[in-house]
Amino acid sequence: MIRNYYNQYKHVSSSYKKTGFFSLPISNRVFRYLSFFITPFFLKLNISANVTTYLSGGIGVLATLFIFFGTKQYLIIGLWIFLFSCLMDFVDGNIARVKGTSTFFGKFIDGYIDIITLTALRLSLAFFVFVNNGPHYLIWIGVLSVILTPYYHLTLDRYSAYARWITEDTSVQLEPYLRDKMPLTLINIMSDLQCVSIFIIMFNPYIGLVVYFTVGVVEAIFYVISHLLAASKYMRVERRSPKISDNFRPSINYFKESKNDSV
Repeated sequence: MIRNYYNQYKHVSSSYKKTGFFSLPISNRVFRYLSFFITPFFLKLNISANVTTYLSGGIGVLATLFIFFGTKQYLIIGLWIFLFSCLMDFVDGNIARVKGTSTFFGKFIDGYIDIITLTALRLSLAFFVFVNNGPHYLIWIGVLSVILTPYYHLTLDRYSAYARWITEDTSVQLEPYLRDKMPLTLINIMSDLQCVSIFIIMFNPYIGLVVYFTVGVVEAIFYVISHLLAASKYMRVERRSPKISDNFRPSINYFKESKNDSV
């Protein structure tokens, strides 16, 4: 039995493509490594990747419900449950690779559930500050973090969709993601800081929440501005509207020509 588990573990870990150490956040690598140990149990129970994704989302929402109770004891329990849901978020990908069942729907629903659980977590933490009479500025930073979480994901997804559209319809080739053009070290540090701050919250909620909310807001603003600037730079590509009449010929000098005609 132990030998079978070990063989499954090796099989799962070998399915993941190795990358440069600094290409991903350290927290990402830790969760990935830990996920290799629990994936064999899901494979043994024949749980699919998509079902694992739904379980991860359900556990994440359960974590926020504990935090909404507003006491420090439930806060700690909720955060541990949320960290487990983060670990589960890596298990579904392991299962999909091992079984060869990776699909675009799986990728879509995984990211969709991630946005829901992350937004719910930040909402519950902002509520925790409110019910415990925390500083007003921290409540507002938390609220801003809640608003920006789905907004910056929307910005990333919209940029990606239009980049692919331009690549398909024109001769311009655009990468759908900007990660390779962004300062990876800074991005990884912000991601790791948010993970570390969750552990800090368990011991000192005030300091941990200041770090978590502030870094979350800075990260969101950084991503939004970066993608808006990239869109302005790379997406000024001519596009003919499908609704325009075949006989119509646009003229940039229309108003000037009309003025001359009237004279």
